[in-house]
Amino acid sequence: MTRGRGPGRLPRKDKTVAVIWECMAGGWTDRKGDRATLRRWHSPMKREVRMVRSRLLSLLRALSATWSRSALVGVLMLVGLPVLAAAQNGTVTGTVTSAATAVPLAGRSVTFCSALNGATSCFGSPNTDSSGNYAVGLAPGTYFAFTSNFNTLGFVNEIYDNIPCPGFCNSTTAVNAGTAIVVTSGGTVTGRNFALDSGGSVTGTVTDAATGAPIQNVSISLRTLVGTANLQAGSAASSATGAFTIQGLPTGVYYAAAAGSGVGYTSEIYDDILCPGPCSATTGVASGAPIAVTIGAPTGGINFALTPGGTISGTVRNQATATPLSGVSVQAYTRIGLTVTFMGSASTNASGVYAIGGLPTGTYQLFTGTNLAVNEIYDNLPCPGSCSTLDAVNTGAPVSVVSGSTTSGKDFQLDPGGAISGSITDAVSALPLPGVSISVYRQTGPTFGVLVSSGTSNASGVFTVGGLPTGSYFALASPVSSYVAEVFGGVHCPFCSFDVVFTGTPIAVTAGGTTSGKNFALDAAGSVSGTVTNSASSSPLANVTVFAFTGGATPRQVGSASTSAAGAFTIGGLPTGTYFVATNAGQYTNEVYDNVSCPGAFCSTTFITTSGTPVGVTGGAASSGINFALAPLATAPGAPFSLSATATGGTVQITWSAPTSGGGATSYVLEAGLSPGTTLGTLPVATTSLSVPGVGPGTYYLRVRAANAFGTGPASAEFTLVVGNGGNATPNPPTNLVAWMSNGRLTMTWTAPVAGQVPGSYVLEAGSAVGLSNLAVVELGTRSFTFDPIPSGFFFLRVRAKAGNLVSAPTPDVMINVGNVPAPPSPPQNFFITLSGSTATLNWSAPAVGTATSYIIEAGTATGLANIGVVNTGSTATTLSVPQVPPGTYYLRVRAANAQGPSPVSNERVLTVP
Repeated sequence: MTRGRGPGRLPRKDKTVAVIWECMAGGWTDRKGDRATLRRWHSPMKREVRMVRSRLLSLLRALSATWSRSALVGVLMLVGLPVLAAAQNGTVTGTVTSAATAVPLAGRSVTFCSALNGATSCFGSPNTDSSGNYAVGLAPGTYFAFTSNFNTLGFVNEIYDNIPCPGFCNSTTAVNAGTAIVVTSGGTVTGRNFALDSGGSVTGTVTDAATGAPIQNVSISLRTLVGTANLQAGSAASSATGAFTIQGLPTGVYYAAAAGSGVGYTSEIYDDILCPGPCSATTGVASGAPIAVTIGAPTGGINFALTPGGTISGTVRNQATATPLSGVSVQAYTRIGLTVTFMGSASTNASGVYAIGGLPTGTYQLFTGTNLAVNEIYDNLPCPGSCSTLDAVNTGAPVSVVSGSTTSGKDFQLDPGGAISGSITDAVSALPLPGVSISVYRQTGPTFGVLVSSGTSNASGVFTVGGLPTGSYFALASPVSSYVAEVFGGVHCPFCSFDVVFTGTPIAVTAGGTTSGKNFALDAAGSVSGTVTNSASSSPLANVTVFAFTGGATPRQVGSASTSAAGAFTIGGLPTGTYFVATNAGQYTNEVYDNVSCPGAFCSTTFITTSGTPVGVTGGAASSGINFALAPLATAPGAPFSLSATATGGTVQITWSAPTSGGGATSYVLEAGLSPGTTLGTLPVATTSLSVPGVGPGTYYLRVRAANAFGTGPASAEFTLVVGNGGNATPNPPTNLVAWMSNGRLTMTWTAPVAGQVPGSYVLEAGSAVGLSNLAVVELGTRSFTFDPIPSGFFFLRVRAKAGNLVSAPTPDVMINVGNVPAPPSPPQNFFITLSGSTATLNWSAPAVGTATSYIIEAGTATGLANIGVVNTGSTATTLSVPQVPPGTYYLRVRAANAQGPSPVSNERVLTVP
């Protein structure tokens, strides 16, 4: 107790209360000025505490005869007395030390995670003490432990027992790979120790590319690949000298990125790859320069020289009053190729001012995000609700930015719009319901609408949703599952859809006014719960979807849930009524409750509502025991998927995913051949992975089939594996080619082929027209390319993968336009084909950039070929009907064209005419 509030300053009765309260809240603070008071009050305080506690316990015993246990627990908690749990906690203890020196590691925590019913819960221990010891109390159960943040001390974090993590350990990996720690009621588990290795480190500096001056507070992130998982391995901020260090790293290959936008600079992936806005973790790992790290050693010289970015600034005001609007988000986007890319955002301050910094030289479109007013695309284009990024880029006024300068005066005058307000209460008790989400929709068709704005009820159950243009709206209250979702007008809406929303009462709104009194009195919801098990083994079935439907003339799905690891499910949010419940279990015979097998692979709505046993539900109550025992399908399995293989030396690691169709797999058969589609040998496999040592150099074509007692299923997709230098397969083309310009600098990134021969290098081609390489052919050892400066003009770029002397087919062309000169259009969009008899109708959308004066159709007998024909439509029409197409399979594409030439190709479609 602090000076000035001790019991010596209170009347005796209040002194006693204060002392008792302090004891129950955790004791006195033994400060120097309070010691005499402590001594003076110690003995009488103990007597009075014992007396009051005795009286309280007597009172609680009397009350417990009529109160529920939960009420009793609440009173115990209120007065600070211990609550006796159904089972006492256990304790886990251990130490964390350096593996090399045994020196204790202090000041960091150990995390314990348990997985129960499909959910993972984690608990952190107190920090290790000066001897490296920790102790944590845990409820009885099975846990998996890992160290947290010891990498900041320079050590590699680990999962218990002795599994190193690349930077940060996580609960998923711990539960899947860790050693279980079983905690019992009142027991102590000792010796759960960690001996951590000293990690490697990555160091470097961040400087201004123009001046060489250090840049402070730039966030550097480090990522790595573990299998196919893209994981963050560490991060650090640059110091006043521009230096950074990321430590505690195991041996591996890493990729780094610098986020400069927070301090007014552009962002980059190492080494010297400019990012369009925030750097993508995927692009960083796919295209960044690899950084090799060895445990216990530093890797230096990972430096970034960042370019000062441009800035867009302006003010956002209320159109009616001219007062500034604070907290409004302003977002900047641009188009890179056909992709609309987020480049940055900022929120307005108390004066309504925003500034989006760190932007590369380029052209941007802006729009606002707020529920305080009607949102707009710059300049003065109101959005009916949330603004669309595509609409913003297609219709917004362009805002030009030059690196190192500010483009100011990009202001918004937002219409305040109207608002809807009301309260949300419990229908029976009339008590307010806080935290309920309110969504406001505008109808745009018979069964379609758009979300315009949303809000949440406050502690008093009151909500206000603003920023609505004049019009008619529908409001939906979406509470937690213990209440039934409802559309204004008293329409229950579990598992809501637009056709139900629009049966509610419309709410008229006038800009500048508030339509108040739109109140909701929500009904308590009922639920349906049960378990799903395997009828043959009685074991629980996880991840089975269970559906609930209404009956009647127009049955509807009103809820669903997935079973936990224990096979349990609960479908909540149901109003009082009668329901039919059915499963969707993939490799099991689906059923409608109670014990009626569905014909076919799925239960139809008609079958469910005409053949099932109805389940009655009462609001506020649970209908339990709705159990299913499903029989495994008596068929051969479907095809496995995600077959993948990697070769390290002469050892090949092969993995795949179990089929999700047909009967359950009990074993597998791996097939391998020396040419596509052939089988030189087969190998039975019990699980979904296989390690094969001693594989000689060569190219192998792999497939896998699943089997059970009913037969062997179809093969997976074929995987091409190249081992050593003996492979002779042409590599597949690279993927995800992106090319963009900023301030005369070209930046290109791409991704390695996902299968087949591993490329040793890449070939970049540049031409003055589609398919030409008359300007440049460059071989690269990386998956990125930059060039500065690029002269004015338009250029067509593509990349090939190369392995030895074998070169892949090219990626689709990407066109860049430098200097905004007249150029061919971008590719047509959304190409698709419909077939009626032997008449094929081709449809597409106009190019996003540039104007087409005609379109060119290409047809071939295989992907990318145009050996059947090339036809110029001579028209700006975006549809073409071709009658009497002969039987066969055709690969079709379309290009847009104008006086400057044809565009890159659209997406490809396959047409099969029987």
